[in-house]
Amino acid sequence: MLRKLCLTIGCLSAALLSGCLSTTTFAPVNQWDGRFSLIAQSDQHKENQTGRFTLQLAPQGDLVLDLKTALGNTLARIEYASEEVRLQAVGMKEVIGKNPEQLMNELLGFYVPLDGLAFWIDGALLPDAPAQTQPATAPYDTIDQLGWNITYRQFDDSGLPRRIVFERKQTPLSPALKITLIILERRHGTP
Repeated sequence: MLRKLCLTIGCLSAALLSGCLSTTTFAPVNQWDGRFSLIAQSDQHKENQTGRFTLQLAPQGDLVLDLKTALGNTLARIEYASEEVRLQAVGMKEVIGKNPEQLMNELLGFYVPLDGLAFWIDGALLPDAPAQTQPATAPYDTIDQLGWNITYRQFDDSGLPRRIVFERKQTPLSPALKITLIILERRHGTP
């Protein structure tokens, strides 16, 4: 799995020399911009990656995650609607599926927790999913939900998370992951 991740990231980086990913846009209700670091580790390999991200939540609840280089060029886009997930990456043909976890594991060698991400990024629980938190009420220091441990390391002046660490143990299908997000800008609106 980690080799697939290394190969995919290597191909994406090499493809930057030939062009950028063409993306469509929409008017998001909420948008978060920032930096990420990803550490993927299995028994045989360890891989580190860093870059920028933009997460958008559309009025109908659709989610778009752009992963970018440090210079802001989009390397990959994941679009997630209730019935479909689309993954586009530089140098690769767009792939469409129904299960985001399975599609990302097959193509990238890891997955990003899309179901909870739009909630966890603002320090909230994913509704209707069992969770353990510390403390018992918000604002939380940690959330354990859907197999992920989310730790809030820093908050902004308005009390929203600024630095967040997402961790998940290794599974038979995916390496252990540690994803750190630093939120540089967030925009919340109304539909």
